[in-house]
Amino acid sequence: MKPEELRDLRVALLRELYRLQPLGRRAVVLHKLVEQEVDCTVADVNAQLAFLRGKHFLCEVKADDISPVLDPFWFITTEGMVHCEAKRLV
Repeated sequence: MKPEELRDLRVALLRELYRLQPLGRRAVVLHKLVEQEVDCTVADVNAQLAFLRGKHFLCEVKADDISPVLDPFWFITTEGMVHCEAKRLV
């Protein structure tokens, strides 16, 4: 992906998780939510989720308590919400 496409994907992911807060979503569900806005794959989404987790904008919660076969759920953190509001992403 081009740098501007990666930026657009990160913005779309933050926007969706901000909108869904306090509910989390799995990467495949987030992909379905943002793919109409940004042409991307599930692997692209996973990579950007990991990038945003490294910036402390997202956190990952394992779903082992619910079912060991479920993918982790992603949630926006307080830092992520502050970032979205400061950058006027929402």
